[in-house]
Amino acid sequence: VDLVALLVQLLTTKTATRQQQQQMEGADNNTTAPIASAAAVPTATPSKPPQAKNSQQQQVNPILGRFTTVESTGNFPSTGAALGQYFSIGRLGKGTFCSIHRCINLDHFHVNEVASEADVESDKDKEKDKATTVATTAKKPPTKASKNSRRLVAAKLEIGAFQNSGVLAGEAAMLEFLDASLPKETVPLYMGHLHEASGNVAAIIMEYLPGRDMHQIRDATTRGRTRRLTVENAVYLTADVMLPLLENMHKVGIVHRDVKPSNCVKRGGKQFAMVDFGLSKSIVVPSDSPMSDANQPWKGDNWMRPPTCTAKGHYRQERPNADFRGTS
Repeated sequence: VDLVALLVQLLTTKTATRQQQQQMEGADNNTTAPIASAAAVPTATPSKPPQAKNSQQQQVNPILGRFTTVESTGNFPSTGAALGQYFSIGRLGKGTFCSIHRCINLDHFHVNEVASEADVESDKDKEKDKATTVATTAKKPPTKASKNSRRLVAAKLEIGAFQNSGVLAGEAAMLEFLDASLPKETVPLYMGHLHEASGNVAAIIMEYLPGRDMHQIRDATTRGRTRRLTVENAVYLTADVMLPLLENMHKVGIVHRDVKPSNCVKRGGKQFAMVDFGLSKSIVVPSDSPMSDANQPWKGDNWMRPPTCTAKGHYRQERPNADFRGTS
């Protein structure tokens, strides 16, 4: 009962805040109208400062994994607490570096409401019946571009000694790149990287995958039996499901580095997705990097470029010793 009451209170507060923002935006529009009418008066145009000629110091590529500062309610990710618009309803799992929690997107209702009204008005212009319009609108699936198209989401946080270690920020950048570069549904939809205003809590917000991972599927198949998973099923899950997902990652220069059954999660039907990119790394570096192999250029333009990189990509040089702690 307390959890439901807290959720209702948060929804009411967010609705009132949204109404206040709309009123303030309307007041700003009324205030700036006379200024726009005076734009015809000639004014002196200030000269622009000279631009830096060193293009290597300018941002030419998007900065991946950038965080947004939000407010929190309660002790997130505890059940009943919220980080920004995401209300925690329980933990899904826990690993060495991070824990995963299921959350409700409190802005989901508002976004769908606005989209439905727009669709209704558009269909009215086409002289369609309103009842038919509402029924048609309800059938439209959410688009991948909308960060509020998912009611349930997953929040990933660093735990223990790994808080503020940089692992989460690196994974946010990796997931954003993979989500934008790979075929749809190869990885979870990236929805943002949030930091609490105090700096004590940070989380990656991503698509919630309702299915079981391959480890759980294997245990469910063999539970209570002496025999193992059949060869046919093992070959199918490995060769037909997991390897194509990894191949897609390799095509954009990313190696997972933590491949195991529990990191391949079922979406629905026969569709799976790779998860957990905390140890993933790009095998492609700028050609002018001291770590690049001059004899091994990367074939293609799709690779994880640094923000100021204008050079082409080359394979990373092989190292005599590998460090498997995520720093190699």
